[in-house]
Amino acid sequence: MGGNGGGPFERGWLTATMGAVRMGAAGATPPSLGLRGGNDGRCGGGGAPGAEGRDAGGCGTDGLPSAGRAAAGRTGAGGGVLRGVLVDGAGAAPARGTPGVSDGRTETGPAAPGGPSGRRGGGGGSERAAPSRGGVGGSFLGELGSSLMRLAVFHRSRALGSPLSQGFCQPITSLPPLDSHSMRPDIQHMGRLIDGRWTTDDLKTDGHGRFLREDTLFRGKVTRDGSSGFQAAPGRYHLYASFACPWAHRTLILRELKGLTRVISVSVTEPVLSDKGWCFNERHPDEVNGASHLMDVYLKANPRYTGRVTVPVLWDRREQTIVSNESREIVRMLDCELGDFAEHDVNLCPSALRGEIDALLDAMYAPVNDGVYRCGFAKTQLAYEEAVQTLFDALTDFDRRLQSQRYLCGSTLTEADVCLYTTLVRFDPVYHYHFKCNLRRIADYPQLGPYLRDLYGIPAFRATTDFDHIKRHYYMSHPTLNPSRIVPKGPRLDLDAPHERDKLAR
Repeated sequence: MGGNGGGPFERGWLTATMGAVRMGAAGATPPSLGLRGGNDGRCGGGGAPGAEGRDAGGCGTDGLPSAGRAAAGRTGAGGGVLRGVLVDGAGAAPARGTPGVSDGRTETGPAAPGGPSGRRGGGGGSERAAPSRGGVGGSFLGELGSSLMRLAVFHRSRALGSPLSQGFCQPITSLPPLDSHSMRPDIQHMGRLIDGRWTTDDLKTDGHGRFLREDTLFRGKVTRDGSSGFQAAPGRYHLYASFACPWAHRTLILRELKGLTRVISVSVTEPVLSDKGWCFNERHPDEVNGASHLMDVYLKANPRYTGRVTVPVLWDRREQTIVSNESREIVRMLDCELGDFAEHDVNLCPSALRGEIDALLDAMYAPVNDGVYRCGFAKTQLAYEEAVQTLFDALTDFDRRLQSQRYLCGSTLTEADVCLYTTLVRFDPVYHYHFKCNLRRIADYPQLGPYLRDLYGIPAFRATTDFDHIKRHYYMSHPTLNPSRIVPKGPRLDLDAPHERDKLAR
């Protein structure tokens, strides 16, 4: 790595192979390169755009292209820099054809420049990465950034004769292994079923990069009289849900609040998405259909199903099919249609408030419930800024609404509170950082912060709020947003602090 031949910067080698970093001393023979694609391109990245990654591509940092070369076959290699620091071991500005931290030169593929304006790395990467995505190089997907920074410190200290460099040229074999339940395939894209076959694709966006949530497709209804074809009955229905998902969390809260735990059974998915979406395992089994993945349940209901595989799912044991996968409608069914079998006399949608509740649900859906996703999954700066402004404007409106009343509909807890809670409780530990919703925290709002603590104090809300599931799901299931897939320890939440919202109950 680095060097002008001899002197303080003798050239050695540094490669990345599926997440492992290995460094060799000067004169050593580097192993073959096997660099993954999928970096954001800002910190370099080897290139292999084109059909199956066979063509050479470049790399680059902001405005500073540095050529890379394609390794043999389909795997992108490339030069790359880490913010212009690591180029031939010095701080010189990178230039076309200059080998970066990962030389990438092979017998196949000529040097090639970086992407547009030098801001994007080359495309391709590996057989598992989409040809249009940036390859790796200088930043090694970001998950090895700290290792590279240590190398930068090493070279600087070595030039100055610092003892920091002593013994630093020993090979780095690998990063510490993840625990067993954290080891998942890298999910670069979401997936869907198309005519009954699982297909990997990207999230849907419009021409301006705005995230578009697709409609749910199973829209049956459980009714008291059975006129819908699905009659309310104890033991007939099963709920597939996730503690991690805010949409599914709504239904879990309703099931607890109403006292329907003996009426409707439940299967909870593994929190981290697999390469085929939501899945089950020994710790989180499907005891009704014995499925390994939720998509198997969808296919049992419709072998030719085309669409996303989402939670929650309300399953009919008798008809062996899905009734609904629309969270808002499942909440209403649990609340109103299955209430005759509930153990608790709780009505979250009284007839006198139904119009107001529905209006509130409409008002919070796009800017808040879905708004956090529109921020996180935006593909352009314009789309992100539009979504984040709309989100915080709506949160400010809800904060004002709660200034003189305990709940969204006055002194009565309703479905609207449940549906706002599942977004608010995820906001500070996940959405604030992971989805870049960082203008303010919920804890910073004079009303929303105490309101959240008030709801969390209700046993049904607390019992169904699993922060381990929530944080592992988001931080480990979206490697395009969090390449390292490291789950942060913080922030520290004090949801048991006094809220004094009960003074507004009168």
